[in-house]
Amino acid sequence: MKHKYSHGFTLVEVLVVVAIIGILATTVTFAVGPLVERRRAEAQVVSLFSQLRNVRAKAIALNRRLYVELQSSPDDIRLVDENDTVYPSVFTDPLDLFQYGDLPAGLAGFDGSEPIQGDWANHDRITFHHDGIGTITSGVVYLQNIQRPDEGFALVRTSERNTLSLYFWDGAQWLKRE
Repeated sequence: MKHKYSHGFTLVEVLVVVAIIGILATTVTFAVGPLVERRRAEAQVVSLFSQLRNVRAKAIALNRRLYVELQSSPDDIRLVDENDTVYPSVFTDPLDLFQYGDLPAGLAGFDGSEPIQGDWANHDRITFHHDGIGTITSGVVYLQNIQRPDEGFALVRTSERNTLSLYFWDGAQWLKRE
């Protein structure tokens, strides 16, 4: 009696495995895509937040008050001193995924207080004193994610500590980041 041993796979088996791998790859791509977008957006804002902290150190080193002027677009941020001398931009990372936006409606606020939305057309400033971090003129800068309009980040001056904090709005609640 002869036994026929087969070596390898049939064409049908290979096609089934390739189809399953294709379906899994497509599923993973659709599941991971929004996560990658969210992480990229978060990285841009965290970079801005870090650069704002560096401005405080620069104000102390120069022993003068510095202002971060928020122009009409988050991509257009200027650094000036009390004599309106414009410094080379320390804000090198683009914020191309964001626009200034209105705070989501019906919020309880940050740290138990109601935030105030700024008027960015009037070039509000974040003031950095050489003895510590100053104030945000209006209290809050809200950066709305262009690709995911229900999400955004807020730079908030906390009243009790007189420091900047970073919050993430996930569409339902505020989450503190740092």
